[in-house]
Amino acid sequence: MKGIDISPDHSDSDDWKLFMRKDALIARMNHLRRKQKGIRMSMLIGLGEYGMSTWAELPYSKCLEIINKEVTSRFRNCDKTQVWHMNVHRFGSDNQVSSISLWPTVKTDYNKTKDNNWGEEE
Repeated sequence: MKGIDISPDHSDSDDWKLFMRKDALIARMNHLRRKQKGIRMSMLIGLGEYGMSTWAELPYSKCLEIINKEVTSRFRNCDKTQVWHMNVHRFGSDNQVSSISLWPTVKTDYNKTKDNNWGEEE
């Protein structure tokens, strides 16, 4: 997709699934939780402005609260929107879900604005 960046870029071989809409992510999480109780939730949390981050185990309700605070930032040259990567960890011969990891990232769309003229003279 020309003009759109999503960071980080995951390869097809890894287990991370990209969710562009928070309602789709929440629906998938609810589906997994209905099938099995006691699933642990973890999320990558950014610390400070220097890009430091750490994995934190959080209750399901806190994960929902963070997901629902999704914001879109509109700049002169692009829109930045929160998107989510989810990895479902399974164990045992019956492939039961043990935990869900959530990785918040940003989608940058350079096609959304009328004045996409960085570097152009006016």
